[in-house]
Amino acid sequence: MAEAGDCPLARPPASPAPIRGSGRAEPDPTATYTAPTAIILLPFLLNKEGEMVQEVVDIPTYSEVAKGIQERFSAGTASVYISHLRSFMRDMGVGDDDPAAALMELTEAQLHQWATGRPDNARSAIRRAQEVAKELHRVRLLRASLPPDLPGRLRFLMQQKGIGVERLARASGIARDNIRRILTGSTPSDPSVLRRLEEALGAPGLLWEVARPTAGQRLGALPKRVLALATHLVKGLSEHQRNRFYRILRSLLAARGLSFSSPDEVLEEAIKEAMEMARREPPPDPYSLSATAGDWPEPLRSEWEVYRRFSTDLARGTVESAFMQELVFPKKPVREATLKRERETLDFFFGYVRARGVSPLTLRLVVTQPELVRDYLAWQEARKGRVTASEGAFLSFLLKILNPERGFLLQAPRLAPSLFPPEDGWQERVRQAREWLKGAARRLRIESDFNFGNAEPLTRLERPLEPLIQAEGRLRAALEELVGDLVQPRFDGLSPKYVGVALGMYHDLVAFGLLLRTALRAKHFYMAKTDNLRIVEGRVYLAYPKEFFKNSDSSFFKHVPQGEWIWRMALEEPGFPPIAHVVRTYLTEILPRLQQEGFLFPLFKGNGHLLDRRWRAFLERYLCPYPVRVPVIPGSAETEEVVVKPFGVHAVRHLTATQAVKATANSTMAAFLLMDTEETAFAHYARFIPAEMVARAAAAVFGGGAPIWRGDKA
Repeated sequence: MAEAGDCPLARPPASPAPIRGSGRAEPDPTATYTAPTAIILLPFLLNKEGEMVQEVVDIPTYSEVAKGIQERFSAGTASVYISHLRSFMRDMGVGDDDPAAALMELTEAQLHQWATGRPDNARSAIRRAQEVAKELHRVRLLRASLPPDLPGRLRFLMQQKGIGVERLARASGIARDNIRRILTGSTPSDPSVLRRLEEALGAPGLLWEVARPTAGQRLGALPKRVLALATHLVKGLSEHQRNRFYRILRSLLAARGLSFSSPDEVLEEAIKEAMEMARREPPPDPYSLSATAGDWPEPLRSEWEVYRRFSTDLARGTVESAFMQELVFPKKPVREATLKRERETLDFFFGYVRARGVSPLTLRLVVTQPELVRDYLAWQEARKGRVTASEGAFLSFLLKILNPERGFLLQAPRLAPSLFPPEDGWQERVRQAREWLKGAARRLRIESDFNFGNAEPLTRLERPLEPLIQAEGRLRAALEELVGDLVQPRFDGLSPKYVGVALGMYHDLVAFGLLLRTALRAKHFYMAKTDNLRIVEGRVYLAYPKEFFKNSDSSFFKHVPQGEWIWRMALEEPGFPPIAHVVRTYLTEILPRLQQEGFLFPLFKGNGHLLDRRWRAFLERYLCPYPVRVPVIPGSAETEEVVVKPFGVHAVRHLTATQAVKATANSTMAAFLLMDTEETAFAHYARFIPAEMVARAAAAVFGGGAPIWRGDKA
């Protein structure tokens, strides 16, 4: 494998611009990281001239210290303290707007000398002022190193405080589930939630300042009274501006302690202000080079258009150019949603490269320089506080275009002559870059907090799916507490809020119950329509056309005609609680209440990210809080207790195949359950064949023992 430094595609990045001045806090994209886990807390910004600047955290001024005293003490006490502070400032010869450096650095001996001959409370007043100044400075230093998003900032503050969700819930009085929702990207509509968390963490204002633009919003139509009031005020707004207007109006009302029932004149003033704010375009993201906004230079846009035609059906069968005729197209057209996601990942990468000092005019789809890719991944991790799916999608795109058989870039070196000189050996350089990227993708999956590695402890069990089946049982029990019998659920007596909770729980019980019983891919659930489900003779089936399967061109589907539907039965064997009667009730009682629009599971809305979010919430509530006893070594009697971390939906397929191999000692059943080839199943899961079965096979082969492959279940 090629190392980062000697890969032929590697080129030294441009020298970073000088760092100076002040600005807002961001991790420094000019730094070169030596490890993907490096945490960089250098505040970074691009100023108006396009130069990179580093934030200098200012010492609070005396006027700010005086204001802090007024906020922390009663009016009488604050007045006395500020009076002594004025005397101190006069003796030091400083003004209100001067930094309070002398106050912060004041020693006990200097304070004693200054306070001699003054009233008794003078010394106490200056001490309190010094404490306020140091606290203001501490908060500023902390703010300079904080992530810019609410989940990352809350996670950072919890780590600084050394507390977890449980302790924070007890200290703040906020429910654990609400804290977990904030950590996964949700913004509470009640500002007091963030205030209470800030008090518990000792970080006043640090959460509210990043959540304020969206706090208080609830998606949906405005109340009719406010909508009628706004009709004559909101005119000429685009759809995007109108959506921004709704969010801003709710934020303004929440920030000012108002509601939609406030007097008309107050509402009208807020509506006008929200309208003006909505008309103003938001400041551009310095770390994004947006294709949709026209920021991509013409050569890059042209390359992307060729790639788009290459990836979709647009160029198939055309004779528009000899170049297109020479290409080997992907086996399946790429969906528009996938192309959009790929373009968005490139927006952020190109924005980062621009921040490194590279001219946008030199950017191409050839983004395989390992140094830049490595530094970008580490910078994103430092910025967000964790590895996310966006970085995985970025690497997946690079690996796809570098595929040695059908990759777009490998077939089209002429698109980037400056980085791909047309000389012998360029294919080998691309191959080496691809090998490096494969290693990076592997490491990224390992370091991610939402991957199959978190499910590995369950593979030591004889029945790896058992903890998930128990988690499903806990979800059933919680739902029965709300609605009683699952076949005839009762929603009367529940508040509207808990009716919505119960419907969501019923939705997830059916979706994840079928996921455990079929081991299908995530797409088969978030894209499922109502006609994909059948109930025949008491059995539940999920049916999809052959083309809907990712590996439809593999030998497993070789003899299945194109367009034929594949039926997959949901298992109702011992070990799985019955689900057919629950599915019937879901179709007749629950789905109509969810106002579905053709989707079998409408809360996923055809979006894999929403499926991942609800799956994670399911694990965090019903699996992760319950430690699992697993063998220290697979097959051993000695056990240990492990706390399972959340893992992805795709891990269910791995656990299903592992359980099949452990039960049968061969990969045939695993291949059938995964609907994949036996060679693939053997390559991935042969290592899970139980040791005792291997020992019996060895005894039969080498020790003359009785054969195990005749009359034995294995």
